[in-house]
Amino acid sequence: GPGELFGNLQHGFTTLRVASFSDTELISQAKASAERLFALDPDLTAHPLLRGKLKSSIILPV
Repeated sequence: GPGELFGNLQHGFTTLRVASFSDTELISQAKASAERLFALDPDLTAHPLLRGKLKSSIILPV
C-alpha cells in the first residue's frame, strides 16, 4: 500500500504527489489533461465515476 500520508509508514506508490498552488507545472498538466478529456468525451459517458463526482460537486455541476 501507499503507507501513511502523515506518519512513519512510507512505502508503496512513489508517484504520489501532493499538489501545491505554487506548482504551476502540475497545474498546467492537470488543466491540459482535463481539456483533452472534455474534448474527447464532453458528457463523460466513458468516465461515469468522474461524472458522478463532478455532478455532486459545487464547482462544476454536469
